[in-house]
Amino acid sequence: SVSPSKDDRPPMGNDVQRFLADLGEPKPVRLSSDCAAVGKTLVALDVRGATGATVLAIARDSVGAIVPTGREILCADDVLVLAGTHQAVADARRLLNTGRATSVAPAE
Repeated sequence: SVSPSKDDRPPMGNDVQRFLADLGEPKPVRLSSDCAAVGKTLVALDVRGATGATVLAIARDSVGAIVPTGREILCADDVLVLAGTHQAVADARRLLNTGRATSVAPAE
């Protein structure tokens, strides 16, 4: 397939430029052995649904980079590459570490 050249693309509106700026650079997050995410899958954790962050890749020493399907069981020392707003990445880090996307205690 042929992608449009820069001259053929419509100009980006301010909303799109602001959105892209808010996403920032992809952020690596290494899972320690005591992270709640170790032994679970991205599907089970619902990282995107719970936080809005996307896991772009998983770097694993034994196999290199993995494009995640959501079914990979996460291991200690995996490095997840996260993309999203600053808040979404912060929430994803919290979810991976503690099993909760927010620091707010649930209502009883």
